[in-house]
Amino acid sequence: MGFGLIARLNEVFQNLDIVELTAIAAKENEVKMVDLNRDQMNEGVASTGDFIRPDYTPFTVAQKRLKGQRYDVVTLRDTGAFQDNMYQTISGSQYDFFSRDSKAVDLHTKYAPEIFGLTPDSRKKAWNEFLANSVRSQINTKLQS
Repeated sequence: MGFGLIARLNEVFQNLDIVELTAIAAKENEVKMVDLNRDQMNEGVASTGDFIRPDYTPFTVAQKRLKGQRYDVVTLRDTGAFQDNMYQTISGSQYDFFSRDSKAVDLHTKYAPEIFGLTPDSRKKAWNEFLANSVRSQINTKLQS
């Protein structure tokens, strides 16, 4: 390994901003990130890893039974509009999720902000399944430039 290559590697690695690279990777994989949050909701799990509370009212349970929908946990899914309109925003190392659906503010208020966001297990899954590859690819691109 020549001195020039070592100097170049040193320069690239000194200028790496892993937070920025991960944010780029998360933005590139927004659909997958939102899908992970949606999957958690469909299992009734908040970003804390706890079940979404409060439980459905008896009326909602009866309605969900009639529709053949899951009612044993709070999924925040009825027509699908709330979950289908979810999106992600990124600011530095902060990843936030929300929904453009008209019910979003009411659901956020009733069930707490923790309905949005990834559990530690989901964050680990995101890293292992797609974020790490994207970050590696970005580093490789920087090394080749």
